[in-house]
Amino acid sequence: MAKILDVSHHQTPEMFNWTALKKEVDGLIIRVQFGSNLVDKQYKRFISKAKEYNIPFGLYAFGMFVSVNDARIEARDFLSRGDKEAKFWVLDVEKETISACGTKNLAAASQAFIDTLKASGKKTGFYYEHQYIGKYGLDNVKADFRWIPRYGSNNGAKQTHYKPKISCHLWQYTSVGLAGNGKPVDLSDLNGDKPISYFFGSSSNAISATVQDVAPFMPKPQFKSQKPIRLWRTGTRIKVYKYNSYWYRAYVDGKEGFIYHSFLKNLSRPDSKGRISATVHAFAIFWDNQDLRGGQILTYKPGTDLKHYPEKIGLKSAYFTKQKKVFYTPNYWLK
Repeated sequence: MAKILDVSHHQTPEMFNWTALKKEVDGLIIRVQFGSNLVDKQYKRFISKAKEYNIPFGLYAFGMFVSVNDARIEARDFLSRGDKEAKFWVLDVEKETISACGTKNLAAASQAFIDTLKASGKKTGFYYEHQYIGKYGLDNVKADFRWIPRYGSNNGAKQTHYKPKISCHLWQYTSVGLAGNGKPVDLSDLNGDKPISYFFGSSSNAISATVQDVAPFMPKPQFKSQKPIRLWRTGTRIKVYKYNSYWYRAYVDGKEGFIYHSFLKNLSRPDSKGRISATVHAFAIFWDNQDLRGGQILTYKPGTDLKHYPEKIGLKSAYFTKQKKVFYTPNYWLK
């Protein structure tokens, strides 16, 4: 799970504890202008702070163009005001944009704005309100990525049943989130096949880690939302009982627990009491869903070096390029 904060002059840099913010977010998206005539009062200060604390950032412009040609002019103003260190450049289209442009040429003007950015070699994004999905041709506007807001009850948390109804790469899931000890703010997360590095590069909050030599002995035959009773290293000899096709039961200090079948090697035949001698063989499991149950699974040997993102859902998440997916794993496998 990524955490991306977007800001404008509705906030100020003084609102935030930047040391905390650096540790908490993967990147910022900073507004530069509201149309050509209103320059955001805080954008230069936000860019300066982002650079000072080495937080990667993108930029966005709120569209207020009245025609296709005017959209090109706004885009050129955006380019002249923006910062060369920005990772990407986004056009924001909302109800005020529609009031200014009307609906007939809205898609064409939006495309002209984005194409002007693209012609300057910029990575481009397109943000528009969820209520306009399927309207005015906006779904057909081409940019490098799409960013859609949808809040649900807007309580600051990500509500997975309120995902945008159209494919998008960033999902703005709340306008009352918390970041860097500041006041309620807009927060976004990844929502597609593009990793956080696509947006913010290697300077994002990816954390280097090593897969640990531990096989978990669980209180229930599942991995989600529980702490292991014990972690066994490869080579440990234990006695187990067959539980089902995937799990074995064992007892430690009078406590019943369960170990996943793939963590056991060299299993003996059951003795007269059903006990089976086995050797622990540890590895790390990554799932492509937060339930840690089923779906696509990746496994890695102890000692493997990986990168993951800051824990925000009780799990560690990592993006794997070959699969083009985010996968999740419990905390105890990565150190």
